[in-house]
Amino acid sequence: MPLAKDMTFARSLDLNAAIRYADYSTSGGVTSWKIGAVYQPIDDFASGPRARATTAAPTSPSSTRASSQSNAAVSDPFRNNETNASLLTRSFGNSKLKAEQSDTYTVGAVYQPSWFQGFSGSVDYYDIAVKNAIQQLGAQAVINGCKLGAADLCNLIYRGTDPSTFINGVGPIVAVDNPFENVGSVRPRASTSRPPIAASSAASRRACRAPSASICWPTMCTT
Repeated sequence: MPLAKDMTFARSLDLNAAIRYADYSTSGGVTSWKIGAVYQPIDDFASGPRARATTAAPTSPSSTRASSQSNAAVSDPFRNNETNASLLTRSFGNSKLKAEQSDTYTVGAVYQPSWFQGFSGSVDYYDIAVKNAIQQLGAQAVINGCKLGAADLCNLIYRGTDPSTFINGVGPIVAVDNPFENVGSVRPRASTSRPPIAASSAASRRACRAPSASICWPTMCTT
């Protein structure tokens, strides 16, 4: 949506926005939205902030996957860090998963001077937060979380019941369940790449909660 064009304070000022509601059979209804603006005060320079909230429903493997078994090497902090090199681990889907949600906030600027043919530079800042992230913790993380007091994780651990094998009042671990879980809020450190404006062989790298910059010199650009 253009808000201004060829005015004294701006060559252009555009606003874009959208909202979407989706009702997932696996996780219920969720709302996604985005809003952004692009401000170009002069021909050579443009900048603008963007924000969006998106959702991702649990995939079929994470919500309905049949049980499978594997072995994992773990240590047991309840039994003086006793090790087990081939602990039985059972993986399966979780029908109670909630949809993942992510909030993304960005601001960027592009400078492409008319007096320097083929040159362009861009700077972007990204802040991405993920809520209800869907992951498998892994057997060792389940055990460590139980040790820290997470009762729901303790319910995923199966121990031997023969008193003659007890150490510190507990039997050895015989199996650990490792289902898909909503693990809470995370800020993943990730990067993507794209060429700057005026296509270049150099790509700008973007990281969560970090600025990035890219510069395209005439010898690197296609004209």
